[in-house]
Amino acid sequence: MKAVVANYSLGREAWDRFKATVLRRDRGAGPLSLQVMQVPDPPPPAPGWVKVRSIMSAISDLDEGMFVHGELSALGSFLSFPFVPGNENLGIVDRKSVV
Repeated sequence: MKAVVANYSLGREAWDRFKATVLRRDRGAGPLSLQVMQVPDPPPPAPGWVKVRSIMSAISDLDEGMFVHGELSALGSFLSFPFVPGNENLGIVDRKSVV
């Protein structure tokens, strides 16, 4: 499936901090980056779950804070990179794929 994947770069974080403190320049895009890529379908979490074919997806205000403002939220310590942001989805249940 195609997904927007978020990744963290320690090098970008260090460069942004260097630019801001030493060179007195505005910080850049920040340490987080987004990339559209092909990822494997996740396994079902438990028996009896169904697959949902996504029609639309959005990022939440917590995700927006991370990417627009460069703020890792209180949930930041629970993230592992890379990850797929977005928890607001609209989809259709695929009845043929009950697992």
